[in-house]
Amino acid sequence: MDMEGAEVEIYASLSVELSNGALASISILGDSPEKAVREELRIWCSKGAVSVKERKVYIQEKGGNPVTMSPENLPRPPSQNPDVNFVRSILGKEECLIPASCGVNATKLEQMAYQDAKPISSNLKPYLYE
Repeated sequence: MDMEGAEVEIYASLSVELSNGALASISILGDSPEKAVREELRIWCSKGAVSVKERKVYIQEKGGNPVTMSPENLPRPPSQNPDVNFVRSILGKEECLIPASCGVNATKLEQMAYQDAKPISSNLKPYLYE
């Protein structure tokens, strides 16, 4: 993890073994030249991959090309906005749709990452081909 003087992590890379033995990697890159939040999720398995990027879902079977899934064919979330649901649940206006165990597990992962974090040299120089 590297904060580069900021109040939040600018760079982080985690390799995680999940409870079922699957391996996951999580990367955070905070130096986008644009003032925008971009999130991307990719899941690979023996049969292919699923990608979520810019609010679109792509399915790619092994050896095939990515296919954009039609929004009508995707399951509907119980709430259009999990953040609004969370705030409304605190106010007692609706039931929280995310179990507390998800927050506990996310916090445990974050704490383990901080405990294992080693500073990254910020004076890395690019390799130039000659």
